[in-house]
Amino acid sequence: MKGITPIIAIIVLLLITVALAGATWTYLSDYFNRMIAKQIELTDSFCINGNQAVIFVRNMGTQSFSPSSEITVMNASSGTNVAVNWSTADGTALGAGNLEPGKIGRVNTTCPSGTLCVYRVTSSSTGRSIRASVQC
Repeated sequence: MKGITPIIAIIVLLLITVALAGATWTYLSDYFNRMIAKQIELTDSFCINGNQAVIFVRNMGTQSFSPSSEITVMNASSGTNVAVNWSTADGTALGAGNLEPGKIGRVNTTCPSGTLCVYRVTSSSTGRSIRASVQC
């Protein structure tokens, strides 16, 4: 009794290779799609009226999301979350509304006059954060 022929062995090895490549592609494409789905970018931060910090955040991802529920703003000095009001770049209140891909959201919060306020803006879906400094 003989073993399998070399041609059948090569075909079996090729099938195993194709199956492993397909499984790897499926896993990695899903992983990277989740990583880029909800990305944020700091576009600007400044102070108005001597005590109000304004931070502009752009949705660089491929999905819309609700910034009021998926983004936290923390005072980097004290480590506490700060109360913020979300709106669109033109000032229209977002409330629980969504920030569409490519659109800019505006964060308004207080910053005492004469101080440098440093904030951490963190996306709960990715765990990544950006740093925003505002001198009032």
